Amino acid sequence: ENNNNGSTTNSEITIDSIKNAKVTDASKFDYREVEGGIAITDYEGTDEIVVIPETIDGQTVVAIDRNAIVNNDTMKGLKIANTIHTIDNHGFANCTELQIFVSGNSLKSIMDFAFNGCRKLRDVELNNGLETIEMLSFGLTNLTQIEIPASVTTINMPFTKNEEQQLTIIGELGSEAENYVSLDGENFNIKFQAK
Repeated sequence: ENNNNGSTTNSEITIDSIKNAKVTDASKFDYREVEGGIAITDYEGTDEIVVIPETIDGQTVVAIDRNAIVNNDTMKGLKIANTIHTIDNHGFANCTELQIFVSGNSLKSIMDFAFNGCRKLRDVELNNGLETIEMLSFGLTNLTQIEIPASVTTINMPFTKNEEQQLTIIGELGSEAENYVSLDGENFNIKFQAK
């Protein structure tokens, strides 16, 4: 293994390295117009870290469309713009190398199967203000822990059961995260940890 000061392509991807990465070239994204701006419909690049821009062609990026970036096998880290409020169904499904996801500060909804099948996904940083985490949005991932903000009011079975590894949900006492674990935790091998 060649490891000269972490500058090889195999260097460790961390939440900090993703937060400090430069915004991905807007020309690599396709989009369509939606209410309030545009939704990303596709990404045609091979970057290991993808940082979705706030604007493309002078229009505000407000959503990740359904099936927008699926089956990607090069992206290891992902950060979405602070302008994005929705990741639609299957938005990033089956991105086989994705390890870390960092949400922007305006994300409200993570819809069905959004990250389903991202089998290497191990770190997720969610924003305060997030409200909804829908069905199997984090199914078939490698998460061992996830912090769910107290702003989340809807959690609809986002995880699949993992016999080998327990998932720890970190959250505030009395939050929907704690409520969800008390209802579904045993079935899904999930435990709750107070923040």
